[in-house]
Amino acid sequence: MKKSLSMVSAAVLTVACLPFADTYANAEPSPVRFYMEAANSSKYKLINNNTIIIDSLDEDLTINGKIYFSDASKGAWSVSPKWNTSNENIKITKVYDPIEEGNLAYYAYAETDADGNLTVSRNESYYSVNKTYGSHNFTIKTNDGKALVPFRETAENYPLVTFDFTIDADTPEGIYEIFFTKDEDNSTRCAMDAAHNNTIYKFPDLAPDVSGITIKIGKDNSSVGDANKYTFGDINLDDVVDASDASLALVEYAAIITGGTTTLDKIPAINADVNFDTVIDASDASDILRYYAYTSTTTEEAKDLVDFFGREIPENLK
Repeated sequence: MKKSLSMVSAAVLTVACLPFADTYANAEPSPVRFYMEAANSSKYKLINNNTIIIDSLDEDLTINGKIYFSDASKGAWSVSPKWNTSNENIKITKVYDPIEEGNLAYYAYAETDADGNLTVSRNESYYSVNKTYGSHNFTIKTNDGKALVPFRETAENYPLVTFDFTIDADTPEGIYEIFFTKDEDNSTRCAMDAAHNNTIYKFPDLAPDVSGITIKIGKDNSSVGDANKYTFGDINLDDVVDASDASLALVEYAAIITGGTTTLDKIPAINADVNFDTVIDASDASDILRYYAYTSTTTEEAKDLVDFFGREIPENLK
């Protein structure tokens, strides 16, 4: 069983942290991933920590979000997420710099000094808002050019930075996003493998796997048996089938084969079983990745996943 679990864990890491297009092109993949999570609340439904469903808004709603950074190589010495909202009615209202705020116990790169006290003496932070794009930029870097040291086991157990965003009460019904920017001049970056001995540091732009927060405003009538509400392959319910969904399928598979409990709600679980064999496993993750490769490369209107594989939806899901 230990061998099986290690294999599954490796597969999860591969899918979660490596850009899918590079993997299939046999290029050297980026070992990094940026992703967001939202705080739970009784004021909305939260799915997979990153999809917020709000039936209606009677007043402005402020939510806390967290940005995480996964670095499989542990070689990053400068990390710079940049993010924005898809609608002017949703605003980033505060960004909490962990160094200035002093919340080091919940910070991805806090370190312990010789006396056992938390410190960030090697780290520097910068925060700014881009006037051209309106996006928010937060940078953490070391001042000695050496790699950032993850706090405790791994940095991704703790947020890189947290922020508040406010949804105006008059925001129309619809689907909105808080997303990592992808434009050429304002991209999400990390600098890896810094040079030493006073040589010039280089900032190679890597192509990270990124996933933000989806906000759905309006009555959610999703229910089992309503096939129009299923998007097979879309496990995180962000209306896109990509490597993040494959990663969730593998996480679910790892949980089940090790005797754990399911990690998925009912509709995400239905979307995850893309081969309709009533089991969520590595085959489903593989099919999701194959479909993602197809949608990433086709110049024509893409088929949905079920049509792509020539499958029929089971009667109980129609």
